[in-house]
Amino acid sequence: MGQVKMKNRSVILHCINKAGAISRKDIAEQTGLTAAAVTLICNDFIESGLLVEGESVKKAAGTGAGRRKVLVSLDYKLEYFFAIAIESDKTVIAITDMQGHLIQKTSIATAKNIRPEEFLSEVAAQAKKLSESCDKTISSKIKHGAVSIPGIVNKKKGNSIAAYGIWNEEVPVCKILKEKLNVKFAIENNVTAFANAEQIYGTGREQENVMIIKWGPGVGAATFVDNDMHLTQAGRSAEIGHFIVDPNGKQCVCGRRGCLETFVSAEALSKMSKEDAFKAIDMFAVTIVNILTVLQPDRIILYGKLAQNEEYRIRLQDSCKKLAVDYDEKTVRYTKLTDCEEFIGPAAVAMESFVFQGK
Repeated sequence: MGQVKMKNRSVILHCINKAGAISRKDIAEQTGLTAAAVTLICNDFIESGLLVEGESVKKAAGTGAGRRKVLVSLDYKLEYFFAIAIESDKTVIAITDMQGHLIQKTSIATAKNIRPEEFLSEVAAQAKKLSESCDKTISSKIKHGAVSIPGIVNKKKGNSIAAYGIWNEEVPVCKILKEKLNVKFAIENNVTAFANAEQIYGTGREQENVMIIKWGPGVGAATFVDNDMHLTQAGRSAEIGHFIVDPNGKQCVCGRRGCLETFVSAEALSKMSKEDAFKAIDMFAVTIVNILTVLQPDRIILYGKLAQNEEYRIRLQDSCKKLAVDYDEKTVRYTKLTDCEEFIGPAAVAMESFVFQGK
């Protein structure tokens, strides 16, 4: 598929996903593509079953005159995905539909004392069990899957380059899983994967410029601007946890001193009194407000284990509000995807890679 056609395909499908149901004419107006291009691509999608035609609406509201616009929408049950989220403590294996709705889920401890190939074989075995437990109409439609994992990835090769806290060697994750499950896989950094989920299923349907901050064992971030994902380096999410906030502070695992993560990681906060923890969170707020000033995202979305702590989260939001005069309650907020946080990232990566981009 040509680069231009692939780009147009992605733009059209993102537009339809955001709208829910929309006419071809409105797609053309919102995307800037020609009506002919939109019609041609949509007709191909309808033929393949990816799009369905639905209810008609009046062309001229209130007049009843002219042709009626026929709406098109995605058939989210056309395909199902393996969504595998590998984290340092546990690995979640799920099956979802194209809308990110959970069909089946299980989890296992992430084994760090065995070879990556052995661990991924166990992951594949669990995925196969889930598939076999599904209705056959679902299991027969599992055509693709995706993996999210901490650290640096090579998306083109399907490899984990360095999964911090799990393994430090390059691992051909997608190749191993494809051989075990006979399903094509994509791979993505875990924070960037969740940013994909916000873009496709969450806040990205309302705002185009969003920064995602994961606040858990460490602190990471990813941004998307005008529906394009932005990383600091290829395959790497923005490590804002390694912003230096105190040059005379403790040495960080990255080798530098006084990184934000040495103050607001789960391990650091667990050793502090409540008063000291709140002071550390105030320092986190300063970092966030500086990000707001430089990057000016429409929203900053928090997720992760520490973001789930309501007391910590409210302190962080209140501190941001005191520092930024243009801050409002919606500027820095907790994800709406909390109920599916464990698996929605890789589900979104599969949707983006194999449906929107058609790879």
